[in-house]
Amino acid sequence: MSKTPEFKTPVGYEFTLDTSGGGFRFSTREGSESSFALSSNPDQLESTKKHLNPPVKTDESKVKETKVHDPEPEVSVMLRKKISTLEKKQLTLKKKIQDLTDENAILEAEKANAAELKLTIAETNRRYEKMFGVLEASRQQVIKSDEENKNLKNELTNKILGITGRLQKEYDKVEAQNLKLYEEVALGLTEIAKRDEQIIELSTQIDLLKNSHATEEDRMNNDIERLEMELKEKCELVDDLNKKHDALKICTDELKLKLKGVELDSEREVTSEDAV
Repeated sequence: MSKTPEFKTPVGYEFTLDTSGGGFRFSTREGSESSFALSSNPDQLESTKKHLNPPVKTDESKVKETKVHDPEPEVSVMLRKKISTLEKKQLTLKKKIQDLTDENAILEAEKANAAELKLTIAETNRRYEKMFGVLEASRQQVIKSDEENKNLKNELTNKILGITGRLQKEYDKVEAQNLKLYEEVALGLTEIAKRDEQIIELSTQIDLLKNSHATEEDRMNNDIERLEMELKEKCELVDDLNKKHDALKICTDELKLKLKGVELDSEREVTSEDAV
């Protein structure tokens, strides 16, 4: 792309690719100022076409122009063909340049992506190393935890076996006690059955005794009623006697008072006689 392509031109002229302007330059070999540029710019191309295809002139002008260009009548046609060919090649080159530009952009993007990917890979490796360290520490902790769990399981198994043996002994002891209690309950039930039979027998005897002593009970009740009547009469008699006793006591007290008065009178009389 850096090499400037050269094309076959008519005698006395040359075409060169202008690398600074992106177009083609047409000039005489003597270096006279008859050159012009063919650019990819549509405005410049249009200007070039106008330069190659000037506007229609008057007959006088045509006569003068014919006189001027008569030495080389085929130059204009050849130039047009050459320009058309160059335009097609220019379009092809522009397309190739655009394709190369796109590919270059893609490559640059891929390069940027590759650089970013390298950074990502480096960061991933760093994280992986860090994670590997964490995983290694975790693995050591897991191993330590497994050992502790194993020791705890063994200790727990020993405790369970000890507790199970002790509970089995207690269970056997309780089972023996339950068996003994069951036997005692069975004996108790037998005794209760015997007691029930005795109670039934005693109840029957009591009923017989009640029936046999019903008459005696009635007689005793009659005697009790009679004795109660006699007791009542005697109580009434005692009440009368108590009343009479109280009356006699009152009379006795009155007589004692009267006797004491008489005694006092007698003593006074005796004293009077002695004084005389």
